[in-house]
Amino acid sequence: MEAVDSLIKALSNHIKENIKKAMPNEIAEMTKALAELVSARAAQN
Repeated sequence: MEAVDSLIKALSNHIKENIKKAMPNEIAEMTKALAELVSARAAQN
């Protein structure tokens, strides 16, 4: 579970950086991946 939490944190930080750089294509893809990770994390509980 710690690995998933770490991935969620890293990906969310990466998304924040891409928002600052105005990279919409990458933001959309990463946001979808983040949603999948959060769903997987929620399912583990």
